[in-house]
Amino acid sequence: MKIFLINIYTMSKKTMQKTQWMRFSWSFLIIILAFATVFTQISPVAYLANAETTAEEKERLRQELEQLQKEFNQIEARLNEHKQESAGYKRDISILEAEISQIQLKIRRNELLLGETSSAIEINQGIIDHLEERARVQKELLSGIILGIYKLDDTSSLEIILTNGSLSEFFNDVNRIKSVEGELSDTLNTVRALKLDVEEEQTKLEGEVTKYGSIINSQAAQRAQLNQKTYQLEELLENSRTREYEQWVLAQDKQRSIQEVRNQLFRLEGAGIDLSFGQAYDEAKIAASVTGVRPALLLSVLKQESSWGKNVGLCKLYNRTTGEGIGVNTGTIYPRTLRATKRPGQALSDVEAFVQITTELGRDPYDTRVSCWPQIYLSDGTPYGYGGAMGPAQFIPTTWLMYKDRVTSLLGEPADPWILRHAFTASAIKLVSAGAGKQTYDAEWCAAMIYYSGQCPGYSGNWFYGDQVMARAAEYQKEIDILEGN
Repeated sequence: MKIFLINIYTMSKKTMQKTQWMRFSWSFLIIILAFATVFTQISPVAYLANAETTAEEKERLRQELEQLQKEFNQIEARLNEHKQESAGYKRDISILEAEISQIQLKIRRNELLLGETSSAIEINQGIIDHLEERARVQKELLSGIILGIYKLDDTSSLEIILTNGSLSEFFNDVNRIKSVEGELSDTLNTVRALKLDVEEEQTKLEGEVTKYGSIINSQAAQRAQLNQKTYQLEELLENSRTREYEQWVLAQDKQRSIQEVRNQLFRLEGAGIDLSFGQAYDEAKIAASVTGVRPALLLSVLKQESSWGKNVGLCKLYNRTTGEGIGVNTGTIYPRTLRATKRPGQALSDVEAFVQITTELGRDPYDTRVSCWPQIYLSDGTPYGYGGAMGPAQFIPTTWLMYKDRVTSLLGEPADPWILRHAFTASAIKLVSAGAGKQTYDAEWCAAMIYYSGQCPGYSGNWFYGDQVMARAAEYQKEIDILEGN
């Protein structure tokens, strides 16, 4: 519900509205006098003393908040340092692990070569053993032949003739024996030569075995060193992660402290709001991100409208035909709670739009709060305006229907004027359409005025709304800058 507080402005404030001011001044004089009557009953001394105490408390909280934010920034910086340190250790460990893998592959390759060489040595040893056995047999045969020739040399001619029958047969036998002797001698020489070749190759292979063994031992020692370095780095990484976690815990604690202080501060600012500033700011940021409106402006507008959802009306629909409402706490029947007739060019009345909105959302139209009629009368006694504003953004039902589809599209869920995020988003869309996206003082002031009264600059008696919204937005921006570390 809009609070109609009227401030008398000097001629320096948009003098072009003088004529309109004169036209409506009598209409709002009654309201001014009514508020003046209430205000004169407040003790100036008590008010000033309380204001001073509140101001001192707010200043103390602001200083505490600023100090907490500085401490949080320092903790966050240390946290980032430890994160970078941990990342460096992880990178070094990865490099060492890659080197260890390479050395492991080299060791495996050399072990395979060593195995092949050892197998070759075994094969050559078998060949050597075979050649030695063959040489032994050849030597035995050759020894027998040589012994036979020696015996022939000692045989007389008579014995030869008697044994062989003729000398020619004897000499034929001698020639055959000598021929076999030559062949055996050649074979023995060949066997010896082969044995020498194989033994020479065996010596080389044994040298290869020694070399591969030495390489494997060296690589194993290098691998052990790298494993030790890796272990040391893993210890450093674990320590760094521990410190990183400790800083993260400190950061979380500090953020909770910041949240507590800023909630205290904005309870002082907002006279006991039910929703914390942090929660409201989070919702405003989401709406701002999809529309381009400053979160501080959104916070200020919805603070003005409903104290971020605390004040969403004290009436409910009572009679669909007349638009009458009933007081939530009093049971009193209030006229003009919702407009029952259509405005020119509109397809639905506010009552019809309200019933449609609540029905689509599964709400009971007779058990959903809206604002009551503020009971404003023109100077001639004619009632002026209606109630029926819905949710934190205090949208009139027919106005909400104009923004519903856009809110649904931006947020990806059915638009509900009683959900704070949806209300912020609808307000942001409306403010952007009024020029708030430029984010200048004049543009935002004008957008706030259009949001409130549909005109800019409009009737000067309404300028208080734009002024209050902008003043509060400036204060909110200071707190946001502190919270964001700007």
